[in-house]
Amino acid sequence: MDDNALEKIAHELFHAFDVRIDAEQLSDETASRLYNAQAWYFRECLGTDEIVLCRDTRKKGEHFLQLAIDTFSALGFRVYTNVLPVSTCQFYFSCMQRPSCAGIMYTASHNPKNYTGQKTVGPNVRPIAENVGPEGGLVAVRDAFLKGKTVPAKEGGSVTVIDDGDAYVRACLDLARIGKDELSGISVVADFLSGSAGSEVMRAFRYAGISCVPRNVVPDGNFPSGAPNPIIKENIKGTLDYIRAHPSSVDFCFLFDGDGDRVDTRGGDGTEISPSVIMTFLSSVLTSIVPHTGEARIGIDSKASPVVHAELKSGGNNPLLVPNGHSQIKDILLQKKAIAAVEETAHYYLNFPNGENTVPMESTLLFCLLFLKRWKSAKTEFEALVARQNSVLREREWGYTYADEKDRDDALSATENFFTERGYVPLKTLEDGSPLGTTLLKRDWDGDKWCWIAQRASQSEKGVARWMVTSSDADELQSAVAAINEAAQKKLHRSDV
Repeated sequence: MDDNALEKIAHELFHAFDVRIDAEQLSDETASRLYNAQAWYFRECLGTDEIVLCRDTRKKGEHFLQLAIDTFSALGFRVYTNVLPVSTCQFYFSCMQRPSCAGIMYTASHNPKNYTGQKTVGPNVRPIAENVGPEGGLVAVRDAFLKGKTVPAKEGGSVTVIDDGDAYVRACLDLARIGKDELSGISVVADFLSGSAGSEVMRAFRYAGISCVPRNVVPDGNFPSGAPNPIIKENIKGTLDYIRAHPSSVDFCFLFDGDGDRVDTRGGDGTEISPSVIMTFLSSVLTSIVPHTGEARIGIDSKASPVVHAELKSGGNNPLLVPNGHSQIKDILLQKKAIAAVEETAHYYLNFPNGENTVPMESTLLFCLLFLKRWKSAKTEFEALVARQNSVLREREWGYTYADEKDRDDALSATENFFTERGYVPLKTLEDGSPLGTTLLKRDWDGDKWCWIAQRASQSEKGVARWMVTSSDADELQSAVAAINEAAQKKLHRSDV
């Protein structure tokens, strides 16, 4: 492969948060080159010859997992692998149980079925992404990939098959302090979108006494409902139709993505419940179960409404604005700047207790259990919080796919310019001055009226730009959405997403 071809495939392969590409573009030769570069990084930069390898249910996951097992073990790595599909959350738990190991999860999360990818961690489940991790994280891996770096094979390579499913379920139940049948009387629907989280969630719910109607629970990498993204309305329509047909028998509906590290929550009537509202509801619980010193802050992303900021502050918590991206957020938790965090995309994070230490990770199962337990004892408080949420008007995040990054960036610039000319103030940095990764456009008027617009270039989807609008004023929200669509579509060459 010549240098130009290598640069092109590296551009397609490496992203800010992870590795992700259409599986048809990833030949075995290229995959092997990547695994050798990662072996160099793990051994030379992280100082480990041990690795956890897992996969979710998507197509070709088993193929790339087998190739990785063969490659790493031949180079002398001690490989620990669950050969069956697991959630990314369970993968993190497996890495936590083996703190000297690096780890690769073969997944492309919510992307369409033809995609493959990786989420990578170092020892102690340290996040590895672009400029996150020793020597620049994925920057170093990308450089090693381009240069064809590897490490000499050595003795001691081995393969151990693991299964931490029961231990993970038990750890979540114990941390949530839930006994046998303690949550009986609660009825939920859970749609797993044919991903890999169904087994762990169903086992935990059964132990807790939760009545659960599972939908699309069997792992199927063809994703018959469509891309395993819980915010695509067409893909969850069957489940929403089901709960609306049974309004008196369903308390909540949980919608998981393909690798199970994301869970969207709906009320029994199908009403969306903002992830930041759920995090606000759980803030006092998290403060009690996550070890910390000093201020116990909750991280929220730029798409959370001012209501959430106000509610957290009234509860004695000083919210911390965090960027989008699982590795970036977990790096903030690793630095103990916050004890937990949430994205409006329905990713939940916390410093998971592990003996005397904590590990930054996602655990959708734990957050479901914590939420249902707290709701059972504090329904009135939750209803008041939801009422506050419903006083805010919201156009949930939507996006457009462009032919290239220039058209995408031009569309984002056009919308930003339009709104700044109308008096919106852009916010692009965090408290410490580092990039937010999103542009938050804010306008306040007449004392109590406001509108916030969050716009960003997706780091995990090629050529995609995304917007979200929240407002206290219906006319301003409708006007903002229309203006965004008009500006965004001028450069559009493909369908909306």
